Amino acid sequence: LSPSDSMTGGHLTLEHLHQNGIFTYATIAKGYKAGGFNIGTNIPANRTEFGNENLWNFELGAKASFFDDRLFTSLSAFYMKRKNQQVETSFQDNPSDPLSFTFFTDNAASGSNKGLEFSSEYQLTPNWRWIASVGLLHTQFDRYTVGTRNLAGRQQAHAPKYNYATALNYESDKGVFALLEISGKDSFYYSNSHDQVSKSYNLVNFKLGYEQKHWRWFIWSKNILNKKYTVRGFFFANEPPDWIEKLYTRQGNPSQWGLTINYKYE
Repeated sequence: LSPSDSMTGGHLTLEHLHQNGIFTYATIAKGYKAGGFNIGTNIPANRTEFGNENLWNFELGAKASFFDDRLFTSLSAFYMKRKNQQVETSFQDNPSDPLSFTFFTDNAASGSNKGLEFSSEYQLTPNWRWIASVGLLHTQFDRYTVGTRNLAGRQQAHAPKYNYATALNYESDKGVFALLEISGKDSFYYSNSHDQVSKSYNLVNFKLGYEQKHWRWFIWSKNILNKKYTVRGFFFANEPPDWIEKLYTRQGNPSQWGLTINYKYE
């Protein structure tokens, strides 16, 4: 096997700064990912090689500040067209043999992504700042067949329809600082090889610290409420004697606490 690819990419952006301070832009871009090989004794002969992927991206956006620069906002909308889309998938050769479960990279004929992204920061007082971001996403396979499965029109794996984050940040004049953040995302398909989906979830993170001229220390916690959520899912037969296909999931990180200390030399 000696494949050869010639790939081109680039982008063209038109920017405009309006008299009222609003900044707008429009972008057309083309990107690519090189092809490669799937290595393994269980890989079918027609899946040992996967091709390169090409993507066209069209984006419109705006950024602005209001109330004497106390409020900053940005908004963008995008549409992506993917050709020969590279996707991660898997199969199980022998339902009674879990060791035959094989992961590989495949090419979907085409796919498309479109969405909106919004972010904002608002200086409530000299010491308090509110931060927020929201993303809306719609993905689908335009053409993709895996064995007997026709996935045309189906949402792509690991592509939640929404995600968000909001945080309240405090910085005192005497060096004390704190951050409380809530983030979350919608459910998503675990894989392109099956139709099992995750559950939506929300996480709470926290930080509290103190900063001097040279020292900066803070305690922090991720997933402070110890929320149980899943990040990966596998659907295959693994348990004798019936060897019935079943969903197996990998959990996200549990509640974590830590102490971080920084010292800056000057």
